[in-house]
Amino acid sequence: MKYVSPYRLLLFSMVLLTACGKNKDSVTPSLVGKWQVLTVMTTVSNKSVAATQTENYSGKDASYEFQSDGTFTSRAPDSTSTGIKTTIETGTYKLSGNSITLTVQDPSTKVSTNNYATYGLSGSSLTFTVTKDLLLKSLNEQLTTDPGITQLVIAALNTYDVYTVTVNMQRQ
Repeated sequence: MKYVSPYRLLLFSMVLLTACGKNKDSVTPSLVGKWQVLTVMTTVSNKSVAATQTENYSGKDASYEFQSDGTFTSRAPDSTSTGIKTTIETGTYKLSGNSITLTVQDPSTKVSTNNYATYGLSGSSLTFTVTKDLLLKSLNEQLTTDPGITQLVIAALNTYDVYTVTVNMQRQ
């Protein structure tokens, strides 16, 4: 039988334990923090139309900020007849797999609205994608609170075979 020194056994054990440790690459990135909106890309198509529009938000006051307590704040520029104003919304968010639900409450009516998306998070990049099905899910929930306008939006949305909005963000 060959003799193996205790030193070599210890060294071999340390190498094995180090190799079996957690890989730093497997750390799940966190959504918590502030995210600057870079672009919003809308794609629509049906039997007669196919179009994609990309709006650049770099340098504009457009962002999402997620807190560890499940709350968020979003900022978005809106064009008005008098210029650009910033709309600020606050609410809560829930994650489930690669899905996110953003819930906002109208301050005047106290009615809550759920907005559904899938998300992708990689390093300093975050992407939200809203498909036609996810948007219809949100709109169908709103039928009881605002049936007139919601029915019009649903009817317009149903004229498309494909409707997708993709929001690309970068960690600030």
